[in-house]
Amino acid sequence: MGNEVLESTRFLVEEPKYVFINREKLEETAKKFADEKLEMPDWHMPVFLEGNSKEVIDFFFLGNTINFCYDDFRRSRDKKIKFEASYNGAPYKGATGMWACLKKAYEGDFPELLDGDFLSDISKFEMEKIFEGNIRIPLFDERLNIFREVGQVLCENYDGHFYNLVEDSDNRLFNDGEGLVERLTSEFPSFDDSAHYDGKLVIFDKRAQLAPAMTYGRFRGEGLMAMEDIDELTVFADYVLPKGLRGLGILTYDKSLADKVDNSIEIPRHSREELEIRASTIHACKMLIDRINEIKGPGSINALHVDYKLWGATRKLPGEHHLTYSTDY
Repeated sequence: MGNEVLESTRFLVEEPKYVFINREKLEETAKKFADEKLEMPDWHMPVFLEGNSKEVIDFFFLGNTINFCYDDFRRSRDKKIKFEASYNGAPYKGATGMWACLKKAYEGDFPELLDGDFLSDISKFEMEKIFEGNIRIPLFDERLNIFREVGQVLCENYDGHFYNLVEDSDNRLFNDGEGLVERLTSEFPSFDDSAHYDGKLVIFDKRAQLAPAMTYGRFRGEGLMAMEDIDELTVFADYVLPKGLRGLGILTYDKSLADKVDNSIEIPRHSREELEIRASTIHACKMLIDRINEIKGPGSINALHVDYKLWGATRKLPGEHHLTYSTDY
């Protein structure tokens, strides 16, 4: 059994109600991207640990347990407030702000941050100190509970560290339930990014795929991260990619959904609209990947290349992204 994301979400794009894929714009973008340099990110930024140590594996995986929702849009609808924190005197917003907090904590007052024993018993006060920023980080209580859950599972099964989970996965992300992504979603409830809709199980697994993807990029697919099936990953369905694909004309929304997104009206988690936004993002990107590989040659790129390209090229396009209050992304 491999990655079930594409198959489980297929019905949402084959019979869409709200989100539609424009094949002409997709072809246009595929040809454009095929002529450009498509890179796999190595995740070397000031907010990340350096090197290729086991601690780096722990760091990337721990950060992705809480890598979601940085806009405080429920508190202020007129002006979305994004979480911001500093590291070495420089400000970082959103996800980079979260990573900055983790690195500052690990290098400073909380060197035990990557240990399951510490995480399983982390206090509210310690969590508040770690995530000091311009605002209380959104979904604070959920993040606190996730750290405790993760610490407990790591201590029970993996001697307190994510790198032992990686070692036990035998260089496979998907392997009849024993692969790395599969273990993350089955053993750590907070990594399970799925929904039941119309009697069907819909799977996205954004963070469970992103954690090994980031680590694979840093390790350049070597050592503990020599994953044999890295090409099975999909892009990571978040807020930025669908906004970017819509800006490129690849995704179009029906009027009711477009009005909600453009006017910053919250889209409920696991609603048909939200599920279609995420499913169409994944399938449109898979079409892009396949078409680019037809142009450049089989195996030239995978989801890691296209996700990084789209995220960087489109995140500053004008327009709004959809708003969904969620721990999934």
